[in-house]
Amino acid sequence: MPGPQRDERRESAGGALGALILACLVLAGDAFAATTVLVPVADGELSDDPRDGVFDSVDASDLAIDIESITIGQNVLRRGALEFDLSSIPTGASVTSATLRMRVFGGGTAPSRLDVHGYVADATIDLTDADASATLAGQLFYSSVPTIVVVDVTGYVESLISRGVATLGLGLRTDESSANSRIRVGASELASDPPELEIEWDASGPAVPAHVWRWLPVIEDGTATDDPTDGTFDSITTTGSSLHAHSQVTNFLSIFITRRALLEFDLGALSGSDPILEATLELDASQLSTGGGSADFELFGYEGDGIVELADADAGTTLVDTVSVSSTGPVSFDVGTFLTSLQSASAGVAGFNLRSALDGFSGGNGHDDEITVGSRESTSIVRLPPRLIVETAAPPRVPSMALGWRLATALILTGLAAFGIRRTRRG
Repeated sequence: MPGPQRDERRESAGGALGALILACLVLAGDAFAATTVLVPVADGELSDDPRDGVFDSVDASDLAIDIESITIGQNVLRRGALEFDLSSIPTGASVTSATLRMRVFGGGTAPSRLDVHGYVADATIDLTDADASATLAGQLFYSSVPTIVVVDVTGYVESLISRGVATLGLGLRTDESSANSRIRVGASELASDPPELEIEWDASGPAVPAHVWRWLPVIEDGTATDDPTDGTFDSITTTGSSLHAHSQVTNFLSIFITRRALLEFDLGALSGSDPILEATLELDASQLSTGGGSADFELFGYEGDGIVELADADAGTTLVDTVSVSSTGPVSFDVGTFLTSLQSASAGVAGFNLRSALDGFSGGNGHDDEITVGSRESTSIVRLPPRLIVETAAPPRVPSMALGWRLATALILTGLAAFGIRRTRRG
């Protein structure tokens, strides 16, 4: 009966081919873009009450999490902790966005800020999570108490995924230097609107190299002034919410002013053996004066000591980067090469000196170039504090569970396909 035999062979060959195609699809399962929305696998409120520097209790069952620092009428400090399972996202996926969203549940005080600290978690909330922090992962300033809190944590989340870390921890803190700062957000027990971490990721391209992402703290900053300009800086201001880089030459009015912004950052978190992949100084310009068009601003670097003083106005023989600025908003300087040189010298503090590119120039018809950026004391939603973001190389990544499952399934299906093809040939 040759007809049925041929049909049987076709069916067998077709099944083998189908298994082979399915195996290829399984292997390609990681190669796509997706949005994953996660809710905490564990969360809770951690209290130091009365406040003595030691956290005493954990509440992991309430509908809400209080994040507060109060010294008026009582002396209490409370922090929140959220932990998320990242294992569903392939190791090495590129993260285009990671946003923490929380419902404000019961109000708070304003203006204030919310600091989000990142750490490697274990899916269990305990007292050690109160102080857990590998780095500041995100920050939100608000002038009035919001209904929804949204914080960008993209850089830190991608760094954990690049290393195959299974569980992300996010610690929540308010402005703890304040005498009365408080916000209450919904916990995972608030089933109608729990905290969510929305991650947009793409695994279609090359894997993101394993790395560690850090937001390094600014120790001190200030503005040095030479007025009138004579080459000797006369005064320095290290308080206030803004920094200034300014060069003004108005010949017919005999106005000659020079101001330079000074910033020093703690490099203590950097290991001397971990290569710096990328480093960016991010400033937020709230005011810009250029006399029309754009203006160039130069960033010089020096090894600091954690104290900003008049001598630092002339510190910095290394030109780190020059940026042309034409509008207010974020201004970024590439500082990777300079930080690598400090790392090689085992320096503990990085110093930066921001000035107008026309600083010291007195020719022509005059000029008035000035940029105003946020300082470490800024609490304005339109003038954010300085950020020094550094990415360093990390040990080889751990294969993700999702990829391992797909690979194992693909191998099984490929084996079945090969077996089916052999049967077909024998038949």
